[in-house]
Amino acid sequence: YLRGYREDYNGVLLTPLPIVNLIYLFFMFLIGSLFSVEIFQKIFLFLLIFGSGASAYYACPSSKHGKLFAGILYMINPFTCVRFLAGHTLLLLSYAFLPLFFKSLIDFAKKDTKILKLVTLKKSIEKTGKTRLKIRLHLKELKPIAKISILMTFCIASSHYLPLVLLSLFLFMIIDHKKIKHYLIALLLFFALNFYWIFPIAGETSPHEKIEQISELDLFLFSSKPSLEFNTLFNLASLHGFWRGGYDYAKYHIDFWPILFIIILYLSVHGFLISKEKGKIPLLVLAIICLVFATGISLEPIRDFIMLAYQKISILKGLREPQKLIAMLCFFYAYFSGIGIDSLISSFRKNKILFYAIFLILLFVPIVYSYTMLFGFNGWLKTQNYPKDWEEIDEMLSNDKEDFNVLFLPWHLYMDFKWIPNHDKRIVNPSLAFFKKPIISAENIEAGGIGSQTKKSSLLFVEFLLSNSDKMKNFGELLSLINVK
Repeated sequence: YLRGYREDYNGVLLTPLPIVNLIYLFFMFLIGSLFSVEIFQKIFLFLLIFGSGASAYYACPSSKHGKLFAGILYMINPFTCVRFLAGHTLLLLSYAFLPLFFKSLIDFAKKDTKILKLVTLKKSIEKTGKTRLKIRLHLKELKPIAKISILMTFCIASSHYLPLVLLSLFLFMIIDHKKIKHYLIALLLFFALNFYWIFPIAGETSPHEKIEQISELDLFLFSSKPSLEFNTLFNLASLHGFWRGGYDYAKYHIDFWPILFIIILYLSVHGFLISKEKGKIPLLVLAIICLVFATGISLEPIRDFIMLAYQKISILKGLREPQKLIAMLCFFYAYFSGIGIDSLISSFRKNKILFYAIFLILLFVPIVYSYTMLFGFNGWLKTQNYPKDWEEIDEMLSNDKEDFNVLFLPWHLYMDFKWIPNHDKRIVNPSLAFFKKPIISAENIEAGGIGSQTKKSSLLFVEFLLSNSDKMKNFGELLSLINVK
């Protein structure tokens, strides 16, 4: 299950994997050894959806009615719909942990600084007359700090959310400055847990190398997009705006979708205004910052500022396509709309029929707003086994006990495969995940003027050979230099 991840330098894993990804791969290996991997995949995909709803339900500081609305909205919305269809499972795994992370920050901000004593220094006089300094570590008070650090770590299963979690901690540190030492300890613990992959000792696939490959062309290609008659800013605020078109949003089928969004927006604004949560200001600031950066270069008045920010703050390049940041708006809407709906329907509690009628109507708003997620994503998502000839080739290659690499052609990263039953047949080349032998395959995006950005010597060599194949008569012989049989 670690196929496709390179090892070199005496066995050091050069492809950096966050802790959560390693846990995921371990459970894939464990369950795959006992049962069919299909069972694990179905369980995992189910938990991605319902786990995100459960975490939002738990995080919302409202009654069970408000919590239920928050959970459904966070679980069923245009953002999760398109990310699921795009196959961004690790991003959705991060998304499922975000409510728990923000809840840990909000709960910590409520704690009294007087009881948060991490270390006690006490002087005592021993029989010898010497002064002895006793240091007592309050492990109980370290628990909420450790909880923040661990949840931060889980939120970067998709490492693209690293800027978001760091900014979140920084903003809470500002409004809760009396506990700045505690937040710094949480930050140090976070980096201690993730140092091994954020700052790898070497490797062409290290985070630094990956970030350096991202250019200005990437920012334009993967910029958020407008749709229908609405501009990019409104499109993103309504939880749409994914850079690639062609996905089946509910808004393409219902003309009144802006009304549904306005209801959600009203509930969240109302909930924010009446909320007494200490952490609501940082959440608002985070939501605004994420919306601005998600709009990015698509909004001309701030284009120069965004470009400058990407040039000066290299970690931002790791986002590549900034619509990922709309996850913060999903949480903001869910968290505060849960508070808002609870406030609105509370005046009808004496009339149970009217109370539940209004609640059910409002509960259907997020469901209708992204109803294409239901029933197999409106027919857009289907399961499919690999073709029989792929299995036969894999068996043939596996039976050859020699140590060699396999070159996969055509030389494209994204391709349409006719055996895929979905409406959108274009996927990332799955050969690395399927074949047991080491595979050499393309990493070229081939869109928006971007060809290949790889720095891997083997891939650069193949690209050179292919671009000059008409001049060569010993193509196969040259491939043997990179151990391709």
